[in-house]
Amino acid sequence: MTAAGDVSPLLTLVNRHPLGTATELPDGTVRLEFERDYLHDVHEVWRMITDPARTETWWAQVRGEAREGAAFDLHWLNGRPDPLPWWQGTVLTAHRDAVFTISNSEHGRLEFDLAAANDGGSRLRFTADVALSPLEVATVMAGWHVHLEHLHDALDGHPVRWDTWWDAWYPLWERLNARYEKRLLQD
Repeated sequence: MTAAGDVSPLLTLVNRHPLGTATELPDGTVRLEFERDYLHDVHEVWRMITDPARTETWWAQVRGEAREGAAFDLHWLNGRPDPLPWWQGTVLTAHRDAVFTISNSEHGRLEFDLAAANDGGSRLRFTADVALSPLEVATVMAGWHVHLEHLHDALDGHPVRWDTWWDAWYPLWERLNARYEKRLLQD
């Protein structure tokens, strides 16, 4: 939001990508699913998802490596007022430039499925299978939506400034959370 109260940049970001979907699975977990198209090739998106030096520009700090069976622990950087803990993770699948799947103690099973697009860019299908209460679904969906916005920006050379995240991004998260809540109530 600008100093004059102009919310148009925020609204542009809220509407830049479609909302994700939520589906309850037979085991009681919820599958959150998002699709994004990027102008960047599959290899560049893969590196942003799997390289610990790059994940910090849009997602989280990582301890580990993108190798099947290896640790891939996550530490969110937007915690306030206190830092968030490290969440333990393990790489389940690491098919270079295609599919990256991890299991995480806090966020469940996360899968990044990449495909090349005809324009030289790429399509990402992101799913999170996670145990959530009905009240948590919109909150978590808004969070992943914002992280995928961060990925879009980081790919374009604009990494997240975590020191100003609450002022710059929390208002967007609030609007997205309200949209997800509204849609989930309609379903």
